Amino acid sequence: MKIRNNIPNAITLMNLAAGCMAVTEIIYGRTDIAALWIFAAAIFDFFDGFAARLLKAQSPIGKDLDSLSDMVSFGLAPGMLLFVQIRMMMPQEAFFLKSILPYCALLIPLSAGVRLAIFNHDKQQSDKFIGLPTPAVGLFIASLLAPSGVALQIFDSIAYQWFFTPRNLAIIAVLLAWLMNARFVLFALKFKGFGWQKNKIRYIFIAFGILMVVLFQAAGIAIILPAYIMVSMVMNHWKLDS
Repeated sequence: MKIRNNIPNAITLMNLAAGCMAVTEIIYGRTDIAALWIFAAAIFDFFDGFAARLLKAQSPIGKDLDSLSDMVSFGLAPGMLLFVQIRMMMPQEAFFLKSILPYCALLIPLSAGVRLAIFNHDKQQSDKFIGLPTPAVGLFIASLLAPSGVALQIFDSIAYQWFFTPRNLAIIAVLLAWLMNARFVLFALKFKGFGWQKNKIRYIFIAFGILMVVLFQAAGIAIILPAYIMVSMVMNHWKLDS
């Protein structure tokens, strides 16, 4: 019985370990590998909750451990990843901006800490999210900075010239930090059993996400996040049940 109850916690610790590996790779300047570790952390984060529900092994300790792991994997690691990326992209002569812009990225772990502390005590978020989930933020940042497949070589060359500037990345950091604690409702990918009727929006959205990743590799995740927000806004407007 005790072994079964600890399986979800063991998976959560793998999430935390992946986050620690991401931070380690950032320290050594291997940001592309760090992004891959954040992706790995997200996989473990999905399966620990899935395992806890399947084994009926939810516990207060597991919930706290999950939040602490998310703080490292999807708060600290993405924040550092964005910090290093902005700093590396700044020209040497822009000393004043170089001393300010990168630090916008540190709003990510600060906001993640606030969000996760609130989340653990907010009963309104048992079957939905109020504000952008921390793992979604971490995945979005990792997808922007992850190594790309062959299909994205042309896209990357254009995007890095126009979109991926230190100023724009700093703006993204501030926006994501705000979204984490903004008071708007997003549907949760927490399954109510496995039936189609109660989970149809989740199944459709997961299928859409898989399609985006297949077509656009890591950059597909960057497409999924705006789509997630838009679908949630439509559901809220039309009062659709998720």
